[in-house]
Amino acid sequence: MKIAIVGAMDCEIEFLNSKMHNVNQKVVEGFTFFIGYINNINIIVVKSGIGKVAAGILFTILKTTFSDIDKVINVGIAGGIDPLRIGDIVIGKNTIYGDVNIPSSEEDTYGQMAECPRLFTGDEELVQICQQIGGHIATICTCDTFTTSKKDVDELISNHFQKLNVLAFDMESAAFSQAAYRFNIPFLAVRAISDVIGRENQNKDYELNFKKASKISNEYILKLIEKNFDEI
Repeated sequence: MKIAIVGAMDCEIEFLNSKMHNVNQKVVEGFTFFIGYINNINIIVVKSGIGKVAAGILFTILKTTFSDIDKVINVGIAGGIDPLRIGDIVIGKNTIYGDVNIPSSEEDTYGQMAECPRLFTGDEELVQICQQIGGHIATICTCDTFTTSKKDVDELISNHFQKLNVLAFDMESAAFSQAAYRFNIPFLAVRAISDVIGRENQNKDYELNFKKASKISNEYILKLIEKNFDEI
């Protein structure tokens, strides 16, 4: 079993890197891939950079460089929707775009990229394991912006996503999901909440908590690896 774990920022992969052994590095097109082991599972850890384009570029290079990857996990942080709190874990049973609107004759395809499903589905095996570990199993919404307006989020969900159980907003998960869909690789996004959307001083909360939340997300991945990958 070979698992690739991707974070957008250094802080989203640092703790996992510190837990790997027999580590080698491989640099491809400016991306540094850390290749080693955690609990006898072959792990590749890499930073993609922030945003949807960076996510797509990284995933393509990851696939072409390591063609034998079994699964990809996107780990990191996200903005949460009340009543979630800082440090809560959200598992992306589904991901969807929050800023894609392509005209269609169908009733509501908002969030659906052309030639793709509206919802990208997280890897069922990993979701089932996460249900045993804990966390909120939900939909993660991806936009090319740091989401801070509760009014905008409430309107988006009310107008388009009422039945989708959207609990977190980030800037990469749906893009990673789209690339995984294109390359037919099982994928899951795991996010820890760093800030609550619309909360007073949200930006300050983020600055105070993004490193702590990043570590929490990494610790969750360790639980996934250390306790459960032998069951797959």
